[in-house]
Amino acid sequence: MIELLCELDAMIAKLPKKVANTLILSQLHGLTYREIAERLSVSERMVKRYMAQAMLQCLLFKSDLSL
Repeated sequence: MIELLCELDAMIAKLPKKVANTLILSQLHGLTYREIAERLSVSERMVKRYMAQAMLQCLLFKSDLSL
């Protein structure tokens, strides 16, 4: 479990800062896209793009684990 968390942390660290922050604010802190947009000083549309990018990386990460 610790190894998996370390790998997940490394994956998040490779993301652009705003993408990583969006993922963390959404999934760990439970903020809405509007709240995230306000915190990051971006539009809600950009938050949606950041989340799509983060989710893609998570899917790729998951597929790497399956190999």
